[in-house]
Formats: sequence, structure tokens, C-alpha cells
Amino acid sequence: MAGSTTVFFVFSVTACLFSSTAQAVRCVSCSYQYAGDGTTNLECVTEPFKEPRTQNISCDFVNNACLTKAVYNPDYVQLTSFERSCYPKNLLPSEGCNTDPNPSCYRVCSTDLCNQKNITLLNQEWTNGVTSLSHSLLFTLWLCAVSYLAV
Repeated sequence: MAGSTTVFFVFSVTACLFSSTAQAVRCVSCSYQYAGDGTTNLECVTEPFKEPRTQNISCDFVNNACLTKAVYNPDYVQLTSFERSCYPKNLLPSEGCNTDPNPSCYRVCSTDLCNQKNITLLNQEWTNGVTSLSHSLLFTLWLCAVSYLAV
């Protein structure tokens, strides 16, 4: 009887450790929509932890993953929207870039706060597979310059 109690105790402690670890995993959550001069919420794109509305949200990685999504205008010159969040795995797009309906790039990851890379690092990853995305590097430089001027 004592042996089965010990086994049950060890099993219970292990289950608690795994469930608390799963709950502790987080994604960065913020969004950017180009409007006006393009500087509102720009920190979500360049430095997410400087954006006042950025949150670290819990993400159950059994059924979800962190997503970073960038949408560009048709010629990749202007970033029109940018989002970081936790998404259900069954709704996640393929990682990388596509052009349908608008040029969009996605990065999917499953470790704590893994979706915090700034746009410059993400563009470097994405341009390894999509040469037309290099046009957005000029826009990225413009975004960085505007963000420093806004400070």
C-alpha cells in the first residue's frame, strides 16, 4: 500500500511540474497598422518591449504557437501591418513568405517569448528565401530612422 502511495505522489508532483511549465510559456503580443506618418505603435515592429501596449501572454504550446506576421504593399516597399501573438496551430500559416493576396511573411515558434525579434532580423531571415522582399529593407531603414526621431 505504501508503495502505491509513493508512486501516486511522484506521478502527481511530475504532472504538476509539467502543467505549471506549460502555463509559464508566453508569446509577445502587439500590433502595428500603417496610418498617418507610420509612427503610431511602431515600437511593436522595431522594439516590442518599448511599446506601452505590448503584453506577454500565456500560450499553451500543445495546441498553439507564437506567430509574427508582417504584411507589405504589393511591391514590398511599405509595411502595412505587423502582428505578434499566440495562435491556434490549426490556423497557423506556413512559415516564410507568400504573395497571395498581399505579400505576407510569417514566423512561427514555440519557446518562451520567441516572437520578439525586430523587423530587421526578421527581414534577414525572410530574405534568405524571398529575393523580392529585399526591397522592404529600404522601408525598414526608414522605419528605424522614424522610430529614433520619434524618441
